[in-house]
Amino acid sequence: GTIEGTGLDGTERLFAFQPLSGTDEGVFVVIGIPLELAYAEANQKLLRNLLLMLGVIVLALAAAWFLAEVFILRQTKSLVMATEKLAHGDLQTRTDIPYEYGELGQLAQAFDNMAESLSQRAVERDQAEKAMREYAADLEISNRELQDFANIASHDLQEPLRKIQTFSELLETRHSAALDAEGLDYLARMSSAARRMQALLRGLLAYSRVTTRAKPFEPINLAAVVERVVGDMDLQIEELQAEVVVGDMPVIEADVIQMYQLFQNLLSNALKFQPEGNHPQVEIHGRSIQSANPGTYEDIPLCAITVRDNGIGFDEKYRDRIFQPFQRLHGRDDYPGTGMGLAICRKIVERHDGTISATSTPGAGTTFTIQLPVRHTEREA
Repeated sequence: GTIEGTGLDGTERLFAFQPLSGTDEGVFVVIGIPLELAYAEANQKLLRNLLLMLGVIVLALAAAWFLAEVFILRQTKSLVMATEKLAHGDLQTRTDIPYEYGELGQLAQAFDNMAESLSQRAVERDQAEKAMREYAADLEISNRELQDFANIASHDLQEPLRKIQTFSELLETRHSAALDAEGLDYLARMSSAARRMQALLRGLLAYSRVTTRAKPFEPINLAAVVERVVGDMDLQIEELQAEVVVGDMPVIEADVIQMYQLFQNLLSNALKFQPEGNHPQVEIHGRSIQSANPGTYEDIPLCAITVRDNGIGFDEKYRDRIFQPFQRLHGRDDYPGTGMGLAICRKIVERHDGTISATSTPGAGTTFTIQLPVRHTEREA
């Protein structure tokens, strides 16, 4: 057998022992070799193997670093740089990574496709903005033309009508005796047509002024506006023995002049379109309602205002027609007017980003419902 131990000279040795043949089992031959000599060859092989393994590890790490640099890090850096450029608005940046390099190639392809899509959208946005600017310029020109037309309608076109009315009145007062019944009838028709044309021009002028003479929005109490309208129409209300009930009304951001015009037109219609001998009853009140898109950027508080009367009503198949300019459901001899009142109401409501609708039953009155935002954005205001 073998055993490690310390020799008589104090040196660590590897001892081998063998019993001597021909003797009893208690006599052995023992040979000791210093451990350095005994394990020298093994230690050399171990050192050589360790050095070889270290060299293999170094080569493997170098190969891994090179492959990672070529196939991963370089592509990752390209992706990072391209992402930073894209984040700073450079929509023309691309990764320049071949798409066949596995998952990174697929990621680079997806990134380049996204950048191409963003670039295309930017081009479309620029085109849309250009078209919007051109449209805004055209709209501004149209508004100026409309305002010029409104000035012409209020002055140049009405001046000839005033002369027609004046001369027809002079004919009637000074030369009526020289005219027969047919001539007097023609004169009366001419005067009536001139007055009707003047009323139409005034209605058209009022319709155009909804945009051409609009005022900025400001907080107003609609109750005060309605009370003022009722006060200004008190003579007509008293003559018709009408009852006007005004309930709670909200405070909103609006053009106070146009709100006055809105309620004046609605109240005037409620008093006008009544059966003969009927005493008009009109109810006006408002309430808060929930936004159509709660929890979104469009979540703006709204209010609903109703104007209800007991008039002649109308067939609801005409409820879109009544808001068109110069549209009438009744003859001029039955109910006077130009057919512009409700068209002006709708234009005012739409300018305030609201809606107006009507429900009615013939002979049972009409209810107008108006929805308006309580407040507006700074741009809208």
